[in-house]
Amino acid sequence: MSKILFLFVAFVALSSAEVEVPASLFNGNYDGFKTFVGAFMNGYTNSQYTLPATCLDQASQGKLDADMVNIITDVLKFRPMETYDSLVVFAKDLETMASTCGISQVTTNLNADLKNKGSWYVVGNLILEKDVIESYIAASTLELIAFKFDKAGKDFGIAMRHMVPPYTGKSMLSSTSSPITELTQFGKGLLDGFEGQVSATGACYNDITKFFGIFENGYATIEKILQFNIAAIDDLIVEFKEIEPQMKQISSQCPFETLFASVLQSLTTEKGLKALYANYYNSLTVIDADIENVLNCSADLYTCGKSLGNAIDLLFSWNLEKASKTPGFLRF
Repeated sequence: MSKILFLFVAFVALSSAEVEVPASLFNGNYDGFKTFVGAFMNGYTNSQYTLPATCLDQASQGKLDADMVNIITDVLKFRPMETYDSLVVFAKDLETMASTCGISQVTTNLNADLKNKGSWYVVGNLILEKDVIESYIAASTLELIAFKFDKAGKDFGIAMRHMVPPYTGKSMLSSTSSPITELTQFGKGLLDGFEGQVSATGACYNDITKFFGIFENGYATIEKILQFNIAAIDDLIVEFKEIEPQMKQISSQCPFETLFASVLQSLTTEKGLKALYANYYNSLTVIDADIENVLNCSADLYTCGKSLGNAIDLLFSWNLEKASKTPGFLRF
């Protein structure tokens, strides 16, 4: 009990004393850190990056030194509110330093990727680049321990470039749509190309369109979950339950098995090959234009899908209108 009382009295005495931390205690040498930052920017930008003259200059170094003195002084005097304020000031000065030196490019690129490509792109990129990222971080850590600031900074910058690639202004296919949206755009185009003279209100067309909608909604719900909207999990469960019955509905309305039969017959029989050649010759200009659209698919996914569907119609004499008159639908 006496020991506890002694420690309490000593603590009170220390916290009330006029403790001052000598400013010279944190007269820091930031040369190594500045070397690390410069090398980091070289690795991240994959170029010979030139640090601005104001990056970690004497004024900014003096400010960081003063911040550290204030933090330690407040801690020793047991002033929690003042300590918090000093830490906030230090964090803001670090943010200013990061912006001045160019490090803020990383957060700028990350925010741009999240906004324009979505969290799935960011997460997927981390998964794909996992081994490369881990190897460069491990190398950087060992080099940092050995005070090889130049190599450590560059390797860490390369690792960060693989984690958060510099934003190019667009995603692989579109800067404004998700991979699922891109897939459904292609699918809707393909469906329209397959349509023939069948009304867009036909059962098969509507069922597949609804199926695309389920996937788009599911993707949007997963995006919400990744943004920590836990309530969206219930919505995702409901949406996934809709998939199986919708697949069965499509199988009962869409005779796609006749497409495979038509393609097989055209490619494996003499009669089919002759008909295929005649179909191509009779619609040469249109089919060539459709093939060109397919080869440039990333330019317009909907047009790409529709051109593919139309080319199949012209080459193999198959579309939903003709197939709907043929008995024997595919069953799951």
